[in-house]
Amino acid sequence: MEKTVAECLEFGATKPQFQPGDGWIVLADPEGHLFCVCPERS
Repeated sequence: MEKTVAECLEFGATKPQFQPGDGWIVLADPEGHLFCVCPERS
């Protein structure tokens, strides 16, 4: 997940200060749309 988050941030995403839970990371695209980065299912 950390690698994916870093790549998204490089492409212009931002990470809101408020993170509503554990196990995923909420990001916002350059237009402000929220999306989650989750671990790969096993």
